[in-house]
Amino acid sequence: MNIEWLNYFITLVEIKNFSSASKKLCITPSTLSKAINQLENEFKQKLIVRSNKFERLTPAGEILFENSKNIVRDFDLLNSKINDLSIGEPSGEVRIQTSFYYSVSFLASFILKMSKLYPKIKFIIYDNASNKEDLILNNKIDIAFVSQKPKNKQIDFFQGKTFK
Repeated sequence: MNIEWLNYFITLVEIKNFSSASKKLCITPSTLSKAINQLENEFKQKLIVRSNKFERLTPAGEILFENSKNIVRDFDLLNSKINDLSIGEPSGEVRIQTSFYYSVSFLASFILKMSKLYPKIKFIIYDNASNKEDLILNNKIDIAFVSQKPKNKQIDFFQGKTFK
């Protein structure tokens, strides 16, 4: 069975219209109809009552719909786990901008722990750059520890622990 057919089936049942479902899926109505026919051939059961349009699910279609979301979710999870194995251990550079205060207070401990967990990651520390927002927006640094919220709304900001 093709897992994509289940995705098509789920979308069709949720939308209840072949044209609208095929548009959402970015496929032709013919492709959608063929996929549904393939599922019906696979299960040797009619899944959908239809004339020129979607009318309702058959009892077999109801059972398939009730279970297909879990099947697709589990397949995606399985696929993700297997792909994670092929990717291997995280590696590369993490560029951090900070001030001396953060470096001394917790960053050194954090980097030491992370380096033990992920020895292929190289941490590069930049000290107290005045143009932090420009460096982030231009992908020159990955993380910046700042004392106030950035002015630029494109920058994700997390309010962490404050020191006194």
